Amino acid sequence: MCTLPVSSCLLRLVIFWWKRKAVAQIIHLIANDWTKTTTSQEKAIMIAKAQIARIIITFGYGMMGAAIIVMLVLPIFGYSVRNLSNVTEDLEKPLSLQTYYIYNTRKSPQYEFTYAAQCIVLFFCTICYTCIDNFLSLSVFHISGQLDILRNRFLHLHIVANLNNALKSCIMDHTRLLRYA
Repeated sequence: MCTLPVSSCLLRLVIFWWKRKAVAQIIHLIANDWTKTTTSQEKAIMIAKAQIARIIITFGYGMMGAAIIVMLVLPIFGYSVRNLSNVTEDLEKPLSLQTYYIYNTRKSPQYEFTYAAQCIVLFFCTICYTCIDNFLSLSVFHISGQLDILRNRFLHLHIVANLNNALKSCIMDHTRLLRYA
């Protein structure tokens, strides 16, 4: 039940660690874009996109929190969310993860240690899983906001006095965004 998400979590962590220089460049890009906003309209666009991303991220953390509660708290009270048709262990003290154990988990200290280890692993996997997804969604919304700002600049090129410099700036920003998209 948890093998695929945990494997995906570990794979994501390895990939993000391997590509940490590219991730650092994206973070640097986002920080520079927030510090160089020139008009209040551009800042409003960026804030609107950031608020949408914040709502989605908050909802994601809420869903993961509910999943953690269901996976870790309910077994304390004897309820399990696992498939109980093929259970060979004690049903009075179910563990969160259904797997084969190389030791007897029915004894008192082994059960508590195994349960605590599963709680810690599930918590860190959940954090890793959601943080990477949230970073990716935040970067997508940021690039979307920057493209909206670029669209507004293109729509208002007829107002600008120095058309060549404004067009050059738009093309440079577009190229910069395409490099990170």
